[in-house]
Amino acid sequence: MKRILTTALAMLMVFSVIACGSAAAEETPAEGVIGTVLAGYREIYGETKEDLIANNGENLYVAEGNGVLTATEEGLEFWVGSELYDENSIFNFVMRLDSTGDCIDQKQAIHIKFKTTTDRMEIGLWGDFGMLIEMDEKHKLYFHLPEYAYNKQYKNITIKADQWYHLLSAVDSDGLFQGAIWKDGDEAHASYMNQAVGKSFNQPNYQRQSWEPSIQIWGEATFTIESYEYYTFTGFVEEGETVKQ
Repeated sequence: MKRILTTALAMLMVFSVIACGSAAAEETPAEGVIGTVLAGYREIYGETKEDLIANNGENLYVAEGNGVLTATEEGLEFWVGSELYDENSIFNFVMRLDSTGDCIDQKQAIHIKFKTTTDRMEIGLWGDFGMLIEMDEKHKLYFHLPEYAYNKQYKNITIKADQWYHLLSAVDSDGLFQGAIWKDGDEAHASYMNQAVGKSFNQPNYQRQSWEPSIQIWGEATFTIESYEYYTFTGFVEEGETVKQ
């Protein structure tokens, strides 16, 4: 209930500012959701659709034979053909989330606007250990810790082909993960995740990490990124929740 009220108040503030014609009216609906998760956040790096098209994805990397990155009118498309059904259909972001050197006490976050045609995918953050968002064959989403075979489902959301979605993943220096996933234009029904991973497992391999984003899909499919941003922040709006093992 607290999260619903926070989101509703944030969206109300956005609409109120727009109605008043203030300079702050430039805040996007996506930023309204981000502001319910991250306190004192600011963008430290990002690429728009126009950037991705102009540079043909120069800041994303895919190894030879693992798929093809191509600029389209919608952004940057990662394509995997029928001959690439193996486990290597993956691409990485060249820059880690803290590569700019502007992060506040290793507090790092990424927001991606994407769509996909795959029936299975992983969107990961990798340090010494990994924190992943997995989609299964039923298109349900889970927060996954591969080192512990741990899963927690994102509630009330499934991914549909060729529909635009937003993903926010954030980790602080203690290994507290928080984030959200929502359909573009449906910010009021964002699905949230809050897991105090580092403290719950007493695991330094989740703490004070430099996180590398990656995306993996299976089958003959595409994954398209319209834009993405890296953020740092002063803290989370809500306290961390203990992982129930």
